[in-house]
Amino acid sequence: MKTILYASLTANGHVVRSGPDHEIPPEVLTDFIGQVRQHRNLVVGRRTFDLVSAGGGGGGGAFAGVEVVVLSRHAPAPRGGYVVVASPADALRHLADRGHHTALLGGGATTNNAFLAEDLVDECYLNVAPALTGNGGGMALPAGRHAALHLLDVRRLGGDIVQLHHRVAR
Repeated sequence: MKTILYASLTANGHVVRSGPDHEIPPEVLTDFIGQVRQHRNLVVGRRTFDLVSAGGGGGGGAFAGVEVVVLSRHAPAPRGGYVVVASPADALRHLADRGHHTALLGGGATTNNAFLAEDLVDECYLNVAPALTGNGGGMALPAGRHAALHLLDVRRLGGDIVQLHHRVAR
């Protein structure tokens, strides 16, 4: 199964988080929703799931007909249509069993890092936001590990946001 990581980073490498002092730019949200609809699935962590659900993404609207898999050791409050799994391998197995050939990861630094640590990411869409910040988690491999990225495409999403599309070298 091909696994695609979708993340937005600040110019100094922190994962962009939506919060009171910063909203995810609409250009990024539009592109992300397009990716979700194209792949018809989304793997997220529990905190990202809670944010998406609170924002009205739970089961309707942009996520209608989308297989949502929540990676968590602690299940979120039950809501219809979501599957909770304990590991990246379980998430991929579930999606493969449901007929998916590609998995889209959109789910926070912890979830992204779990897939990266297990060498399960094939491509990355990295949106670089025109900001520097002192908070927000980073994406990282375990100490001593390295993964080369090969640039597939660069495009401007709007505003000053640049999207880098990479293939992870094996």
